[in-house]
Amino acid sequence: MKANPFVSVVTSVHNEEHCIGTLLTLLMQQTYAHDLFEVIVVDDQSTDRTVEIIKQYPVRLICQSQKSNQWICMNTAILQAKGDVIATTDADCQPTARWLTAGISSMKNQHADLIGGGISFLFPHGKSASALYDSLTFLHQQDLIERRGVAVTANLFFKKTVWEHMGGFPPQTGWSGDIAFTDKAVSSGEKIFFEKDAFIHHPARTTRQLFRKSFNIGLGKGNIIRTMGIQNLHKIFGNAVPIAMCNLNPIRLMQRMRKQNILITIPLFLQILLVSYLCFFCAITGTSWALIRTTKKIM
Repeated sequence: MKANPFVSVVTSVHNEEHCIGTLLTLLMQQTYAHDLFEVIVVDDQSTDRTVEIIKQYPVRLICQSQKSNQWICMNTAILQAKGDVIATTDADCQPTARWLTAGISSMKNQHADLIGGGISFLFPHGKSASALYDSLTFLHQQDLIERRGVAVTANLFFKKTVWEHMGGFPPQTGWSGDIAFTDKAVSSGEKIFFEKDAFIHHPARTTRQLFRKSFNIGLGKGNIIRTMGIQNLHKIFGNAVPIAMCNLNPIRLMQRMRKQNILITIPLFLQILLVSYLCFFCAITGTSWALIRTTKKIM
C-alpha cells in the first residue's frame, strides 16, 4: 500500500437532515491531507432536507433513482470511488479529527486489509433504559473483530481490492450486510485488525430506532438463512438466534452493566431487561417475516 493512499469516505443516507451536516462538517476537519481523500454520499430517496444540506459541502452526491437499501447504496458509491482505500461510516456518526489518519496509519503498520475503528456511545436524549441497552449490545467493534473476525461499517476501513474480490456487499442480507461482508473477507484470508485510535462517536438510539434495528437484524438473519443456509448464519453470528438473546439472561446482563460501570438499581435493571425481551421479540418477528415472505413466493 502507498505511504499516503487516496481514500474514499463513503456513507449512505435516507432522511438524515438532523445529523448529516454534523458528519460532513467533521469530515472537513480531518487531519489527513484534504487532497488525499474524497467524500461520497449516496442518498436513498430522502424526502426531507438531506440533499439540500449535502449540497452545501464539497462532496460527491449520488442520488438513487429508486428506493433500495444501505448495501446497494454502498456498492454504488464504491463502484465510483477513486480511492485505493474505502472508509465507511454512518450518517449519525461523529468521527474525531484524526479518524482517517489513525485508520490509514494502522492499515500500513499492521499490513492489514481491513481495519475496524473504535466506537463510543453518546447519550443526547439521556441514559434511558433503551439507550443503555443499545450501548450494552451493539457496536462493540473490538469484541466483534477479536472474537468473531467481523466488523460493522459504522467505522470500517478496507482496501478497494477486498471489496472487488468479495463481489461487494451482499444486498440481500438487510442490516447484516457488513457482518456478512467482513466474515467472507476474513474467511478468504484477508487480515482484519482493531484500531482504537481511529475513533468515532455514535448516538444511542431511541426506543423506536432500537426496535426497528432489532427487527431489521432479524430480517437480515432470515435473508441469510434463505440465501446462504442456516449453517452460514451460525458461522457469521455465532448463534442462530437474534443478537438480543445474549442479554435475556439476567446474570449476563448484570455482568455487562458492571463491565461498563453502569450504576445498577433494581428499577433500571428491570427496565433494561424488559427492553431486551422486546428487542428479542422484534428480531424474531423480523426473521419470521423474511422466511414467511420466501415461503409465499415459493407457493
